[in-house]
Amino acid sequence: MWWVLPGLALFAALVLGAGYGFCVTFCLTVVGRIAPPSTLARLTAVFWSMAYLGFCTPFAVSLLEPFVTAPVVLAVMAGLALLTCAAVSARDQADRDGQERRSADRIQRLRDAGVL
Repeated sequence: MWWVLPGLALFAALVLGAGYGFCVTFCLTVVGRIAPPSTLARLTAVFWSMAYLGFCTPFAVSLLEPFVTAPVVLAVMAGLALLTCAAVSARDQADRDGQERRSADRIQRLRDAGVL
């Protein structure tokens, strides 16, 4: 029904496009921060693979429409997203000390190399 209110559709497209852009920028920044130089390209490739799968999600939902209603599919996807957030949060808390140690090691390597 976007043709009924094209101004609203344009506004929604701008907001969603900006959201996608901010998410991609943030995630690539995190990838660059957590990946050592030897695996940066591989981790970036994995990120882009997952991102493109996410961009295809609306198409996958539309393909499931003849079999399952969209609200059911979206509810299942929201549940999966919550489970993923819980798993990532639990792992992040457990690894926080390791992350701080790696940051200190990286700073020490930069000092040893004369960069800092």
